[in-house]
Amino acid sequence: MWFNSIIGSQRWANLERNPVVSVVVDAGSEYMDLRGVEVVGTVRVVGEVPRTGTPDKRLEAVEALFGAKYTKGPFVYDGRHAWLQLTPDKMMSWDFRKTGRP
Repeated sequence: MWFNSIIGSQRWANLERNPVVSVVVDAGSEYMDLRGVEVVGTVRVVGEVPRTGTPDKRLEAVEALFGAKYTKGPFVYDGRHAWLQLTPDKMMSWDFRKTGRP
């Protein structure tokens, strides 16, 4: 999992102190439709800090995908962000739809 974060943010300061994170992605609005996944792991910085566009093969694919999705073109370097990569240690999921409806 990849994250692009502002290096002057509170998030960045927190991750410098403790790189262990938990990420939750969930869906559903009614109780019996709730489902999701939690990923727990450690993040590490990948590439230059801040990211200014120096070629880095480790980031070619992620920057191309990010640019295509969010800017509909190439990734934009602003000199304020850097990349973090999450290595999962543990994953948990839930799906209340499987419990049956009353």
